[in-house]
Amino acid sequence: MIISDKNNVIRELLLVDDDPVILYIHQVILANLNPIFLFDFLSGELAINYLYHPDNKDKQFLILLDINMPGMDGWAFLEYLKQHSTLSSIHVVIVSSSKESSDEIRAAEFPMVIGYLLKPLSEQAMIDLLDKNAQTQGYFLQK
Repeated sequence: MIISDKNNVIRELLLVDDDPVILYIHQVILANLNPIFLFDFLSGELAINYLYHPDNKDKQFLILLDINMPGMDGWAFLEYLKQHSTLSSIHVVIVSSSKESSDEIRAAEFPMVIGYLLKPLSEQAMIDLLDKNAQTQGYFLQK
């Protein structure tokens, strides 16, 4: 399956987590969704540098973001996006080990956040989230 929007624009899938083991696990899980463009970043700073590279200005992104990271944590990453992005081209799913309802409430305050999933990510949770957002965010899974 390919993650695209209603105009068949393929979205790049970015994984942002400071734990290389989690990144690997999520890559394996997401491989069954067959994302054409899957990139991983060990820090928020590296992901921001990639997002705002001139070659990426017209691309669409779906970002799976951890909250607790050294340096730029997930909250600082979201604040940066809120202040510097065209929100229609970037959507974020928080993928965290935090079960605190306050974190989920805080995440929902950011307009680019379309979901909150607990680690470890599962293929079914990702499919369910994309299906749920198909109407409002225009996501589709192409087989």
